[in-house]
Amino acid sequence: MKVMALILSILTSCQIINSQSPTPSQTIILTQVGKTFAIELPSNVSSGNSWILAKKIDADFLELESTDYKDLEAEVDGAPGLDIFSFKAIAKGETELEFVYKFAWEKATPKNAPRKKIKVKIQ
Repeated sequence: MKVMALILSILTSCQIINSQSPTPSQTIILTQVGKTFAIELPSNVSSGNSWILAKKIDADFLELESTDYKDLEAEVDGAPGLDIFSFKAIAKGETELEFVYKFAWEKATPKNAPRKKIKVKIQ
């Protein structure tokens, strides 16, 4: 399955920085201490897959406020949606979030599982 493009919903004045040479699977977010932002990743829970954090959040810089799923076509069974992760920036610095699209109950992550890396710069 091809990975759909990442959709970022930036709340409370966060900005996306365009890097000169970004990797195809990495995005950069610029935010400020105390601000909240959300990352929305295309998903389809009817397939059994969802986006999950591939590694622990750096608690020195970010706090996970909530996770949610939003149906894009609520009236259609099997329609795609969005996995939504909301974070709060708690200190200046840089960190990276890594997400993987897989079955949540799988202990081992398949080598070919889609991944998305997001660098967060907090001012």
